[in-house]
Amino acid sequence: MNAIGQFFDTAVNAFGVDFNAYNSAFGINGFATPPPADPLIANYDFNFYTVNDSTIADQTGISGDATVLDYFNNVFDDSDANNKFLTIYAPDNFPSPTGGIVTPSIPNAQCVEIWVNYTDAGSYGQYLFDFRNGLSNGFWITYGGGFSTDNIGTGQQGAEIYSDGMFLQTVTADQPAIAPFLAGKGWFQLVLNYPTPFTDDMSFFVNAGGNQGMPVSVGQICIYNRQLTTSEIQTLYTNKISLYEENR
Repeated sequence: MNAIGQFFDTAVNAFGVDFNAYNSAFGINGFATPPPADPLIANYDFNFYTVNDSTIADQTGISGDATVLDYFNNVFDDSDANNKFLTIYAPDNFPSPTGGIVTPSIPNAQCVEIWVNYTDAGSYGQYLFDFRNGLSNGFWITYGGGFSTDNIGTGQQGAEIYSDGMFLQTVTADQPAIAPFLAGKGWFQLVLNYPTPFTDDMSFFVNAGGNQGMPVSVGQICIYNRQLTTSEIQTLYTNKISLYEENR
C-alpha cells in the first residue's frame, strides 16, 4: 500500500471502520470509483400520465416532455395502478390524423426500449416508429392484416432487435418480417440497439407527418445514450415484466 493508502488506512481505522471492506467497495486506497453513468436519457412512463393530456413528462428530466397526438381520441386505461397504459387512436382510413407519441429532439440516442401490446394492423401501412429525421429512411412500417409484411427503412439497418430480453436478429436490407412473431402475444418488451448515436424527434406508432398510426397499447418508452448489453436488456425485462404479466 502506498503512503496515501496508509494514511487513509490509519485514519479510517481510528474510527473502527474496516478499511479493507471500504477499499473493496469504493476503490483503491479509499478513493471512490465512480459508478457508470446512467445511460437512460428519456423515460415516458404512462403510470405518470394524466388522461386527455397533450403531453407526457420525461421522468429523467433530461430530454423534455413528449407530445401525445390526438389525445382526446386515445384511450387511457388507469384501472390497474401498477400498469396504466395508453391505446393509440388509429382509424383504418388512410390518410387520417391519428394518435401517436412524438418526443422532442433527443441527441445521442443509441438504444430504444418500448413496452407495447398489439394484435393486428389495418389494411394500409401503419408505423411502429419513424426516426427519419435522425436516421435516413429510419422507419418501420407494417402492412396488411396480421402484420404479414414489414417495411424497415435503410436507416434501421445494422440495428440489433431484442424482444423480452432475447436477441432476435440484426436488421439487414432483406429484412424478414418481425411483427408477425410479436403480434398477439400480449405485452412485450422491444429493444433496438443502433450501431451509432443519432439525434431525432422520434415518432412512435405514427409517421413523422402525424398519419398512419398503429393501434397499439403502450406502457413505457425509454431512450438510452448507448447500446445496452444483452445482460442489461435481460435485467430490464426481468425487473419490468411483473407490471405487465397479469395482462399478458
